[in-house]
Amino acid sequence: MRRLLGCAVLALGVGSLPAQNPGPPLPAPRLTSLFPCGAQIGTAVEVLVTGLDIDEPKELIFTHPGFTGEYLPPVEPKPDPKAKTPAPPAKKGPPPTTAKFKITVAKNVAVGAYDVRIRGKFGVSNPRLFTVGTLPEVNESADNDDAVRPEDAKSGPKAQRIALGTTVNGFFSAGTDVDYTVFAGKAGQRVIASC
Repeated sequence: MRRLLGCAVLALGVGSLPAQNPGPPLPAPRLTSLFPCGAQIGTAVEVLVTGLDIDEPKELIFTHPGFTGEYLPPVEPKPDPKAKTPAPPAKKGPPPTTAKFKITVAKNVAVGAYDVRIRGKFGVSNPRLFTVGTLPEVNESADNDDAVRPEDAKSGPKAQRIALGTTVNGFFSAGTDVDYTVFAGKAGQRVIASC
């Protein structure tokens, strides 16, 4: 009888505690894109990572041990020693949405696509794909918005000259964005473009 009475008192005591609201949830890091999103086997490339809640980035985590992702902190401008007034202190702005990393791909990594995540202040993000290939890679140029050959353009937009057997990393910045490349070919030569 004493046992039952003690359990009833305990149950009443627990039931009368005031309800506590859990605090707001912690931000969840979200990786939205990488540029460039791939590299050639045995090379290193600087990659711009974009996402949400990626504060205080520490590392990139890959599904293969043959990758390293070294965080490259932003370079602070050096104060001008000749300036008469000191530079104003850096402004605190919104949390960063981009981070720069140097990704190195070992020579033993096979061709394919691998998951990559970013780890920072709020934990580990969702995965995105990072592609590894055998071809040399270049990033699209900023002014490749016209079909004019580079040697014919005096200034302004022109096609980007590439060699056959090259991976071109690019992205469309607007719904009407058009990017052109030009390469040397021979009559009757078969060329395959994969996008």
